[in-house]
Amino acid sequence: MAFTITADGKTHSVDVDDDTPIPWMLHDVLGTEDLKKLDVPTLIVHGDDDQIVPVSDSAVLSAKFVRGATLKVCRGRSHGMCTVNKNEVNEDLLAFIKK
Repeated sequence: MAFTITADGKTHSVDVDDDTPIPWMLHDVLGTEDLKKLDVPTLIVHGDDDQIVPVSDSAVLSAKFVRGATLKVCRGRSHGMCTVNKNEVNEDLLAFIKK
């Protein structure tokens, strides 16, 4: 199936299977060069119960491209964890900042 994605002011056509995760489509269009340029401490937080964007298709991949990134996979947290689990997310962020 063909999809049209507009990113960085450019329109791209991507031909993929219907079940291809959106992050993979974006990766094919945008690549990972921006992630590779990050040179500051980076915390990547993702819930393992995210039914919208699976952790394996996003956070795990991002952590491979960001040099020195810290990946925190949060057990039982969903896609809305920054709202639903805001206190726990804030604690995670503060702990990371204090390192």
